[in-house]
Amino acid sequence: MTPPGETDRVKPIDTDRTGILIVHLWIEGNTREGFRARITRTLDPSGQQVKAVAATPEEIYAIVRAWVEEFVVTAADPLALA
Repeated sequence: MTPPGETDRVKPIDTDRTGILIVHLWIEGNTREGFRARITRTLDPSGQQVKAVAATPEEIYAIVRAWVEEFVVTAADPLALA
């Protein structure tokens, strides 16, 4: 809930340029070999979600980087998503 007088400073999210990325991390057993991640992402909040799994921080970085790069391309050219 927005306090009275705050509405002038709150701007709505532009859903045409909104992406969602969720990283769920956990450890299974051994700290090193048990590292796991499930990544859920979308460039269209009303559309299909893409899921991926990772077992190293480097795999997570690569997935997140690719998603950010795709977001930037589609933000510059909305037809690239189609």
